[in-house]
Amino acid sequence: MPASEARVEKAHDEKARKEKARDNRIAFLLLSPAAVIFIVFFVYPNLEVLYLSFFNWAGISPQKAFIGLQNYQKLFTQDPVFARALLNTFIVAAQSIVVQIPVALALAVALNRRLRGGNFFATVFFLPMVISLVAVGMIWAWMYDPGIGTINLFLRRIGLSSLEPAWLGDPSTALLAVLITINWVYIGLYVVVFLSGLKSIPRSVFDSAKVDGLSELWATIKITVPLLKEIIAVLVIMSISGSFKSFDLIWSMTGGGPVNATEIATTHLYKMAFRYMQSGYASAIGVSIFLICLVITVVQLRLMRVRPAAEEEIQS
Repeated sequence: MPASEARVEKAHDEKARKEKARDNRIAFLLLSPAAVIFIVFFVYPNLEVLYLSFFNWAGISPQKAFIGLQNYQKLFTQDPVFARALLNTFIVAAQSIVVQIPVALALAVALNRRLRGGNFFATVFFLPMVISLVAVGMIWAWMYDPGIGTINLFLRRIGLSSLEPAWLGDPSTALLAVLITINWVYIGLYVVVFLSGLKSIPRSVFDSAKVDGLSELWATIKITVPLLKEIIAVLVIMSISGSFKSFDLIWSMTGGGPVNATEIATTHLYKMAFRYMQSGYASAIGVSIFLICLVITVVQLRLMRVRPAAEEEIQS
C-alpha cells in the first residue's frame, strides 16, 4: 500500500474514533439526568431497605441494633400472618392469570370482529383503570355493605335474601369479594392491550383459517394465542407484579381483614412499619417481596421463550 494511502486511511480511522468518542460523550450527557434520577430514587432506596433489613429498628428512633438475618428467620419460620399474606398474594396472582387474561382475550376477540359499537365497549371496559384504586375500593366496599349495599339490595329484590352474605365482614367471602373487584378493574386494561395486538395480525391469516374450515374458537387457539404469546407473557408478569402491589385497593376495602382473610404481603408490610413500628422487620418483608417477584419473573420469561417456533409453525 502506498504511503499516501496509508496516511489517508490512518487519518480516516482517527476521525472515526474522534466522532465515536464525541457521540459517546453526547450520549452520556443525555443519559446522565435519567441515570441520576434512577440511582437516587430507585437504586439507593432499595439498597437502604436491604441495609435496614439486618437491623432491629423502630423507624423513628436514632438507635438501631444489628441482628443479622434474624428478621428473615422470623419472617419465614415464626410469622404465620406473613405465611397467610403470601398465600393470599399467590391466590390473587393465580386467579389474575387464570381469570383475567382468558376473559380479556375472549372479549378482545369479540370486539375485534368489527362488531358495531366495538370502540365504545372497549372504552367502557377501560374506564375502571381511569378511576383511583382507593376510590374504586371505597365504591365497592359500599356496594358490598350488608345493610345498604346495592348487591344485597338486588338479592332481596329478586327474592334471594337468604343468600345475602356479609361479604367483606365474613372471612369466608371477603377474599372472593376483593377478587371480583380486582378483576373488574384490570380486565378492561388487558382487553385494550389484546386489541392492540390483534390489530397487528393481518386479516388474511384469519381469512385463510376460515377457508380451511377452522371455527372461531379453534382459530383463536391455533392462531391468535401463539401470535400473542409475547403480549400474554407481559400480561402474566403484570398480573404477578400487580398482585404484590394491590395495597391501595385492598387496604381501602378491608385493611387486610377480617381475621387476615384478605391480608397480602404489602398490607402486612405496611402494618409492621407504621402500626407496630418494626421498620427493620418491614424492610425484610420488602426485600423478600422483591426477590420472590424477581425469581417468578425470570422463570416465567424462560418458560415463555417459544414465540419463534410458534410463528414458524403458523407460517408453514
